[in-house]
Order: sequence, then structure tokens, then C-alpha cells
Amino acid sequence: MTNGFKIFESDLRIEENFIVKFHQNSFPVKKSPNRLEWGFIGICTAGTADIDVDFVHYPIEKGMIFSAFPGQVMDQQQVSDDFSLMYISCSPLMLQSVLFRFPPKFESFLKKTPAYQAPAKAYKDVIELVKLISSKCEEIDNICCSEVIVSMVRVYYLEIYNDIHQRMLKGFTEPSRKMEIMKKFIGLIMLYHSQFREVTFYAEKLNITPKYLSGVTRQLKGIGAKKFIDAYLISEIKLELKSTSKTIQEISDALNFPDPSFFSKYFKSHTGLTPKQFRGDSEK
Repeated sequence: MTNGFKIFESDLRIEENFIVKFHQNSFPVKKSPNRLEWGFIGICTAGTADIDVDFVHYPIEKGMIFSAFPGQVMDQQQVSDDFSLMYISCSPLMLQSVLFRFPPKFESFLKKTPAYQAPAKAYKDVIELVKLISSKCEEIDNICCSEVIVSMVRVYYLEIYNDIHQRMLKGFTEPSRKMEIMKKFIGLIMLYHSQFREVTFYAEKLNITPKYLSGVTRQLKGIGAKKFIDAYLISEIKLELKSTSKTIQEISDALNFPDPSFFSKYFKSHTGLTPKQFRGDSEK
């Protein structure tokens, strides 16, 4: 023991792993679409927004609580002029501390239910909790500051989990069969998009016909299943071009295209730009 008495083992530096923001006019994404590096929980305090998370659309309005985790793909479609958001954001390291000893299904549950309308009391409680967490961040002389904030954020997650779960038990957010099919379809695309791009493959996995699957996607997304698969793949390519230094050859190989030429033609047919042109525009 060289630096005095130490109660806690955590060396987590809050200032490097945690952010609290008030009165924000957009979600915490660098570009759109964007694969999140940090997780966050926010609450809309004014206005409206339209976002996609893992290619599922969620309309956001005042009073809605929203959560997302590192690795999820978020696309901010639009926000109203009066949109306002308050949120806390955690690095993967901090989330690991916050969710330590939580069952695996906890994170999975929140990923499947990223946005919900909070009851009036929960709305006020969350705002007060975020303000309290923010005030704790300013207590620079508190030697237990990191542990206190981690504990408070853990309470924040548990309160949200409990509220969503209770509402689901009462039937307020019971998903329809078609919504369940859509979510499973998206999950399968995330797993297999680099290998399989035909509707038949996914329909067989879901034990439904290709025609029925396309009917579901048209009803919920406005496009057929094949176009949805292509849209997902194009979004993944854009993410690779925007956020990595991989060569076009490397991206083409990773996604199992026959060759870079075919890859470029495929991308241009859907975007009007070659991968090289798209990467150049993104860097401007």
C-alpha cells in the first residue's frame, strides 16, 4: 500500500467514462447512421424525433425514455425544431461496472424495448435522478464519487427495467405477431447478411413463406423483404466506409462479394455513388 488507505478496487475515472447532458437538440451520434461506441439513456423533454435503432423505427415525443447500448446501430432521421433531450452516456467500461451481476437477459430486454412512454411520475423521477447524478459529478473532492455515480446509474437502469416490465405485464406494450417477426427478421439479417441475401433463406428460418415475410415488411416498413435486406447491407457498407480505414477490397471480401468491381457496382446501384466517392463525401 503506497498511496494511502483504499476502500474500493475500482479505478474508474468518471470524467473519462461518463457524460451528463441537458437541453440537447439531437441524439449523441457523431454521424448517421452510426454504430454506437458508448451506451446512453435519455428522456425527451420537448418536441419530437424519428430514429432507427438496429434498423427498427421509433418515433420519439415528449415524455419518452430511450436507451441504447454500445454496438447498436443508430440512425437519427429527423428532429423537430423544438426537440430537447437530456441524457446520461456511459463508456463500455462504465456500463460493465453498472451492469455487473445483472442477468444477461436484462440488457437483451432493454435492447428489444429501447423506447417507451413514461408515466407522469416516472418522467419526473427520471429527470430528478439525472439532475442528482449531475450534481454528484461535480463533487470532485468526494473520494467515493465513482462508486456513488455507478450505483445511481444502476438504480436508473433498474427503475426503467421495472417500469417497462410492469407495463408489459399489464399489456400496454404487448408486441404484435408481425412486429415479433420483423424483429426476428432483423436479428437474422444482422447475423447472416454477409453470407445470405435471399428472402427464402430468412423465411425458412422464420418458418413462414417468402410472400408472407415480404407482406410483413411492406406493412411495417413500406418495402419488400429483399429491398429491406439490401437496405440493411447498404447501411452496413456505409458504416464501414465512414468509420473504418478498411480498403474497398477488404470490405468487399468481408461481405463475401465476388470481387471489388461487383461490390462497387452493387453499392452505386443503390446510392448513386461508388464506395470511393461516398467515402470522399463523408470526409468533407
